Amino acid sequence: VIDGVEANAYLLVTFDGNDKEQLDAICEQTSEVVFECGALDVYVADTPDKRREAWAARSQFLEAIQAATEELDECDVVVPRDKIAEYFEWVLTLQKKYGVVIRGFGHAGDGNLHIYACKEKNGDMTMDEFVKKADLALDEMYRKATEMGGEISGEHGIGHSKVKFLEEAVGPEKMRLMRG
Repeated sequence: VIDGVEANAYLLVTFDGNDKEQLDAICEQTSEVVFECGALDVYVADTPDKRREAWAARSQFLEAIQAATEELDECDVVVPRDKIAEYFEWVLTLQKKYGVVIRGFGHAGDGNLHIYACKEKNGDMTMDEFVKKADLALDEMYRKATEMGGEISGEHGIGHSKVKFLEEAVGPEKMRLMRG
């Protein structure tokens, strides 16, 4: 909720241009497009202070998610940019299926998504139940990302939690090359 307006998503965009006139034209054209697509508002951060404030808000996303939950587990995937909305809409269906809250943010420019399965504070689910259900939800998220032509890791690497998906995602030949 910003200024009393609740939205299901926020989009933070940075543009480059050769001069102020070009940037103004890009902002105007973009504003028209997002309003046509149902945007509630457009905020142009056209001063250094406004830009700092906008990017400071972005850095608070994870902290806000953590503050609202007792426990969380992260899924860091990459999907093709033109599939981000489709993928995230599908991911939200897992809330009902597994009884976990799904929150997320990402980088639309490269399709890198940070999605969290969250256990609500004071919720009815035990920690053991949450761990099992979050694991099942994340398993589905990783598989769906590769099914859509994406990758099981964006920025955070493979680590222990994703190793079980690696061969399925890259195939036996790439696994053989990596082992070599």
